[in-house]
Amino acid sequence: MSGNGLFNSWLRLKRSYSPLLTANKHLSLQSRLPPHRSNGLWNREFEKIGGGSIGNKVKLYSSGDEAFNEMWKAIKQAKKKVWLETYILEPDTVGKATMNLLIEAKNRGCDVKVLYDDLGSVHLKRKHIKAMKKAGIEVNSFNPLFRWPFRIHNHFGMFRDHRKLLIIDDDKAFCGGMNIGSEYAGYQVGGTRFYRDTHMQIWGPAAIILQQVFASSMKDTCLSFPRIKIPDSFRRMMNSIEDAEDNAELRNFFGTSGSKKLLQSSSFLQILASNPSRNIHNIQRAFISTLKNCKQKIFITSPYFVPPPKLMQALIDASRRGIEVRILTSRLSEVFGIKPASQYVYDKLLNENIRIYEYFVGNIHAKTATADDCWSMIGSFNMDPVSFHHNLELGVVMFDPKFAQQLERDFDQDLKGAREITRKEFNLRSTPLRTLWHWLHYILMTKIMF
Repeated sequence: MSGNGLFNSWLRLKRSYSPLLTANKHLSLQSRLPPHRSNGLWNREFEKIGGGSIGNKVKLYSSGDEAFNEMWKAIKQAKKKVWLETYILEPDTVGKATMNLLIEAKNRGCDVKVLYDDLGSVHLKRKHIKAMKKAGIEVNSFNPLFRWPFRIHNHFGMFRDHRKLLIIDDDKAFCGGMNIGSEYAGYQVGGTRFYRDTHMQIWGPAAIILQQVFASSMKDTCLSFPRIKIPDSFRRMMNSIEDAEDNAELRNFFGTSGSKKLLQSSSFLQILASNPSRNIHNIQRAFISTLKNCKQKIFITSPYFVPPPKLMQALIDASRRGIEVRILTSRLSEVFGIKPASQYVYDKLLNENIRIYEYFVGNIHAKTATADDCWSMIGSFNMDPVSFHHNLELGVVMFDPKFAQQLERDFDQDLKGAREITRKEFNLRSTPLRTLWHWLHYILMTKIMF
């Protein structure tokens, strides 16, 4: 065989092995990266958002009894700090019990801070606030409507703190959809079980990021910015969101046997905070990115379902790609205009084969989403214009198949107490006048009021 023929044979052989060599190189790199980087829904958009950390452990609560028992237990065991941020602090059985525990924590020497929303906690009286302040607790209301400090850019009074967050010391936090009040708690702890809600507990570096969220909320009250000390053991785990391909330190860290054991036994969390007054829309970006990139299905629970046009279009686009989209929402609403406006949304989404369910055995208050059995979000964010354009909101994203499947099981359980709204049924109760009425409410809520 001539030299030219040998060269051509070698070239063909090299080309045939080249894809395999490239794949092996890619697998070698992937083996050194944290698991969330190989998740089907992880993309550069989440990397830009930031707020991620590894080395966390989480627990999901679908019962108000369990959630409040664990929160109260954590407050009793706190050694350094107890920071509470909530939309509603209700002076009822559960609210008073919580305030008493906060006073006890302060008496033990803990740093106790309380930030409540002035509009959401309208029933909180001066005597309750005075009792906490007398014990030395730092108590502040967010964006008070009729007293100082009054926010200049308060969105006509609609700039509210809708976050639900409890921070214990430096390594533990609770967040989700539950406010502090009897309506969110079960019978065992003195609650009324009025709402079916979802909450979670977090152990690990994500608790430090949640402290930063709390500090940013304090800043938006025109008050001091709390100092936060990050433990050295958490620093590296809080930088895991960076691109390990371009970061030698992280690349080496993820290649060690100790880090592999850590990654296998813990969870990657991404803390998402939205603040429209500062043009921070991280939760909105995460939702839309997930809708654009999911491959199979996405299940969403939202008690107030009036998605603004951009979010509604993302839902429609996902369904048109063949994605199974299911929405679980509340049958009733105490908020003016929500139900008529949501009927306009139903009409649009049912035309796109999106399945909609109304919860009827109680009142659903959970704000959750799960996609493709590998991605999930829990938080305070509603699918409505107020959360989208005005509120301080908080969400926790997990790229964890086990957690996503657990959340999907809760979704399936909730469907047992829900009724599906079909296209046929919707047509039977629709008239031209009602359709116009629903459209006017949707325009009112998305374009005028909010």
